[in-house]
Parts: sequence; C-alpha cells; structure tokens
Amino acid sequence: MIGTLELDDSLHATLRSDSGEPLVLQHVAITGDLRGAIFDAHVRQTFINPSAEHLEAIYSFPLPWGAQLLGVEVKLNEQLLHGSVVEKSEAQEGYERTLAEGDAAILLERGEDGNYVLNLGNLAPGERCVIDLHYGQLLQFEQGGLRLKIPTVIAPRYGDLIQDGGLQPHQVPETDLLSEYGFDLSLTLHGALAQARVGSPSHPISVSHEQTSEASGEAVTVTLGRDSYLDRDFVLVMDQLQHCSLATVAHDYVKPEQYVVTASFCPTFKATNALGQPVSPKPLSLKILVDCSGSMADDSIQAARRALHAMVARLGKEDTFSLSKFGDTVEHRSRAPWPVTEATQLSAQRWIGSLNGDMGGTELEPALTSTLALSSKDEGAVMLITDGHVSAVEAIIKRAKSSKQRIFVIGIGSSASEGLLRRLAIATKGACDFVAPGEAVEPAILRMFNRMRTPNVTDVTIEWPEGIEPRDITALDSAAFEGDTLHVSAWFESAPTGTVTLKARLAGDTRPQILGQVELKAEAAALSSTTLSRLAAAKRLSEDLAHAIHSKIALDYQLVSQYTSFLLIHQREEQERALDMPRLHKIKQMLPAGYGGSSQVLMMSCSMVSYTDHADLGTPSLLRNPRQSTDSALAEDLSELSENYSIPAFLRRGLDDTQSSYHDGEIIKLNRTRIWSRIDSNGKRERAIINKSPTGVGVRVWYFNDLDQIYSFVDYSFKHVAEGVLLSLGFVKMPKQLSELSPWARIKLTWKARE
Repeated sequence: MIGTLELDDSLHATLRSDSGEPLVLQHVAITGDLRGAIFDAHVRQTFINPSAEHLEAIYSFPLPWGAQLLGVEVKLNEQLLHGSVVEKSEAQEGYERTLAEGDAAILLERGEDGNYVLNLGNLAPGERCVIDLHYGQLLQFEQGGLRLKIPTVIAPRYGDLIQDGGLQPHQVPETDLLSEYGFDLSLTLHGALAQARVGSPSHPISVSHEQTSEASGEAVTVTLGRDSYLDRDFVLVMDQLQHCSLATVAHDYVKPEQYVVTASFCPTFKATNALGQPVSPKPLSLKILVDCSGSMADDSIQAARRALHAMVARLGKEDTFSLSKFGDTVEHRSRAPWPVTEATQLSAQRWIGSLNGDMGGTELEPALTSTLALSSKDEGAVMLITDGHVSAVEAIIKRAKSSKQRIFVIGIGSSASEGLLRRLAIATKGACDFVAPGEAVEPAILRMFNRMRTPNVTDVTIEWPEGIEPRDITALDSAAFEGDTLHVSAWFESAPTGTVTLKARLAGDTRPQILGQVELKAEAAALSSTTLSRLAAAKRLSEDLAHAIHSKIALDYQLVSQYTSFLLIHQREEQERALDMPRLHKIKQMLPAGYGGSSQVLMMSCSMVSYTDHADLGTPSLLRNPRQSTDSALAEDLSELSENYSIPAFLRRGLDDTQSSYHDGEIIKLNRTRIWSRIDSNGKRERAIINKSPTGVGVRVWYFNDLDQIYSFVDYSFKHVAEGVLLSLGFVKMPKQLSELSPWARIKLTWKARE
C-alpha cells in the first residue's frame, strides 16, 4: 500500500505517509455535561503539518442535530488565539487576504448541508494546531427516555453535492478507505439524569459514579470502554427517567440585565369527543417505503428488516398498509393499501425477507413522490426507513411538505443523516427515530406507533403568567407528540414568575386542551455561562427570517450560521511568513462502519447496565489488519478478535486465505474489461476494477492511484453492492467498449506493498 503502518512501544499503530510522517488530523476528543435540558460539550481536534511546505488543511465535520457552535479556541504551537464571528463575505475575504500575505488564518463556516467546514490556512511545516470547539444542544426527551446521538463521520452521499446540495467545491467531503482517526469521549450526567439506566448500542462504555456538591449529590461519568474511531456515531441511551416539564432561566448574552426563559414541556394528551368522553385512536393508513440502495447493504438492510417485521406485527385489524422499496427506481407491492389479514401479513413478511441493498442509487425524491401518490381512502402517513445518504435535501423536503401527508422516519445505520431525516419529519408534522446496527428495534417502533396514533395537533399556543409579556419568543413547533419534549424560549425585561401553560387543539375537538405546565421561579438558573440565551438565539435563526435580521442576531450572539462565519487571523513574524500560497490538503472522512456492506458492525447488545473497566478491550489498529502479517499465531488472535470486535471488512480479509497476502513487486493478473474512474480533489485520476475474490466467495474491488499503483482492495459479498459503493464514492463506470480500448487496460500493474 502507499502508506505504511508503524507500531510504537505502546502497541498502538499510526498510519503514516510515504515520508513516514503522521497524518494531518491526529486525534479528536469529546467531553460534555448533561444537566437538566442542556448538553454542553467541547470537541478538541488536534492537527499537525507533517510536510515540508505550508498547508491549507480543510476538514468537514458534523455536530448533533439542533446543536449550536458557541465558541472556538485555538492553540497554535501552544500560543492561545481567539477570533470572532463576522459576516460570511467579510470572513472569506479576510481569510484569503491573510493567506496571500503569508500569515496564518482559520476560517470556520457552516455548509448548506448543516455540517461545518474548518479551514486551517498557512499551517507551517511541523506546526501543531489544537482547535477546541464549544457547542450546546437542547436535549430531546422521548417517552420516558433520552437518546443522545453524537455524529463523528460524514458518509458518502448519493447525487451532486454541489449542484443538488448547494455546497462549494472545497466543502464537499471525501471518503478514503484507508483513513483512520481515533477519538476519546467523556460525558458527565448530572441531577435526575445521573439516576437513569445508561447503555450504548454503538460502543462499549465504562460508567463510574461520584459524589458531588450538587443537590442530587451524585454524578455519573461515561467513557469509552476501548479504542474507538471516527467511523460511526456515538449513541448513549438513557431510560427510566422521571422526566416532566421544566423551565430554565438565565441572563441574556447580549443584555445581561435581561432574562431568557426556556420552557421544556413533556406533553400529555387526552383524546376526547365534544362531550369530553375518551375516544379510541383512528385506524392507521400506513404507506411503508424502505431504502434498498447500495449504501443500505448488509448491516443497514438487516436492521431495516427487523424494523419492518416489528412494524407489521403491530398493525391492528382496522389498519391498512402498503409496501414499497426504492433505489434507482421504486417498486410498489400493491397499487393501494392492503387491509390487515393473515394473508396480507404473511405476504408482507415474505416481501420483507427478500429485501436487499441491491437497487443501486438512492433516488429518494421520485420514490417519495410515487409513494405519496398511492391511493388511500383515509388521511395516510408514510413510514420511511433509510440511512438518508442523499444530496438533494431541499428538493426532497419541498416535495414532501407539499403533499400534506405526515412522514415518519426510522433512520438506519451507523451514520444515518440525522439533519435531513429530522427536517423531513418536522416539515410534514411527523417524527423521527433512529436504530443503530445491532440495536433492538422494538423500542423505536413502539415509540413511533404511539406517535402515529396520536391525533393531529393544531393551534399550539403558549400562555404566559398574567401581566407578563415577552419582548421576543421563538416559534413553536407545529407538531406535538405525547411524551416528546417541546421547547420554547422567550426574552424578558425582568425575571418572570408564575405558571407557563402549553395548549393545543386535537383533531376533531374544537376545545383547547392543556398539554403541559411549568413553574417559573424568581431567581435565574445558576448556569456557568450564557449558553441558554445563545441556544435560544440559535433557535430564532432556524426560522424564516430576513437576511438582515438573521445576520444581526448571529453577530450579536456570535453564532456561526448561514450568513456568518468564524475568522481568526494570526500575524506571523516577518521571517516566519509563507513565501508562496499554501498547498491544499483536504482531510478525508473514514468510511462509515457497515457502509454499503463494506464491513460489518459489531452486533452489540444495548443492555442497560453500568460497564466496569474495559481497558483490556483496546485493540491496536495494526492487529485489525491481517494483511500486515501471515504469522499463524497472529492470525489465530485476529480470528478471535474478529468475533468480538467491529473490524472493517477491508481490514478483515479471510484469515486463512493465502491470496490476501502479497509481496513487494509481485505481478497481479487482473481482468480489466470494465474500468471505473474518478477525479480526486487534487485533480488526479483514480481507477477501480471489480474481479472475482480469490477467496472464492463474492468479488474484490481493486483501487489504483494515478501512478497505476494498487493502494487498497475491498471484498464484498455481491457485485451489485460493490458497484453501489463505487457510485457513492464518485466513481463512474466506463462503457465496455472504451474499457477494452483503453491503454490502461493493457499495462502491467504491481502491488506496491511494504513489509
């Protein structure tokens, strides 16, 4: 391979470049506190320039849904630096001007897809830069539980991210099969959250308890139980919560003499008729649409099947349902919803059992349009099961919103696109839930059926204490579901007191109903920062505001947004300035675990227990790659490890397959009648070919750089899965006639391994 792996004295392997230097992104560490309704977190990213020239390093990364970036602190060679949030155009001009003058600059911007893009300009040779990102998030409690999802990777997305997704070329994330970045995590749970049962379906965790000076007297710290990587979202599940509506009061960030109140309601519904008598929920007319594109292969489609089996089993005799699947095209099992009978349920179970991730690309918009158009006597709801890895987000949401039908979404996979899926659900007054690989699907399906059987809510309003009027207020969500948190924030000239009431009308009932109440106390909450008011301001930015109003709020509260960016300029000494423009270096994403069937995520049971010390579970990355050694003892160790850990398939070749080990300069005979090709971010051509796997099962994809050197190979169970992954990575298949005529198809290729 083009890079080499070196094992240090602590038995931790590091991927290095040809020159033996470490990669630019060294490590990521996440710390955070969960207190009341607020998650306050810090992400520490460590970068180093291993080259002999100045670099402009670009790194795209996600934050949790609804989270807001609140601050950026930079250490450049141990020197602490600070910047500020300015208008986007001013930030871009200042950044480019600073680079042209040879000084260092850092630009942090938010893309149209909701992800953030960090630009490290003029990072000098050998220079070390540590970025500390501070963000906050209002927690969404759901039916007595809390599911905290921290994304760590951006998966490849189907479609054109520039034309359909609205990204600038430098903002488009790229995926590299060989990238590997480690990360650490430590979260502290306070108050009532410290009393909850905790578990993680995504990672082994260690849980420790400690006494504190807080009123609850106890805090719980959650850390990772073994070495982990930025190849899947971290998920923490808490249940047995006695959560009820609550209010938090704090001083304002812009005007400290004023107050901000965030009321977090946990609605309770009583469906009654005009006489006040209880009524039964209306039957469901459910249109099920499942993603069977290439990115859903293996782990994700298995989770989708489990979810669908549980869903069909929960349908009542008065309900109706339809079944549809999509990829490049959409296929409907019936032209109209079926009644629930033994025959239709049996047919549904057979249909579910036949599903595979074998339908090519993710053409979600036409599939959704076709499914919404299926005839239905009653007001229908759509249940969408997908990983959401698409580019045309705005077009999909616009089409769904115009349908007037509620869309409920189950996000599947180790890195489901939460931003798109939640926006899609909210825009149609539906709801969204997620299932990680190996996670039990029944709780999510139960929550979703409770929501779908909840009557539609209209005229959601807030009643403030008598005589108290806020000077400003965030918009209320148009949908509310029993047990799911609904937040509203407001600004006051003085500390308010009294009862705040959430009211709404349920479908079929003309009378307003109280869904929840919270009590406001005179004193402000003892928050260590003005996080609450800045999160409230961020909620205002999500509304449909005029450009000038949006920019003013973002600048006043120093928030990175659609129209603002963070800029830091560091003027160097004359002798330290760069003499030329820096070389562009885009830091590539890891391939998400389980993506497109390229690996299999460990089926981890999310037992709600407190884990003890798991230090012995740490596995050096070298031991996750059996190609590095043919030693039989090591192979036996790897065989045992592969049964217990999530090892990517392309690092987990057949352990007794002698064809999985190659020697320096060995000539490999490959069939190159069909060639796949793409241009990378540096304008260089990469190629791939698909051959039969030497293991005798499935296919093997070989990857070549612009020097015609093989730098990686990946095994897949099926050819269609391999083709789906290549498409998602931006490769295009050359026509057969052109492939056969290509001079590249006739040159000798050698394996450039380093032992």
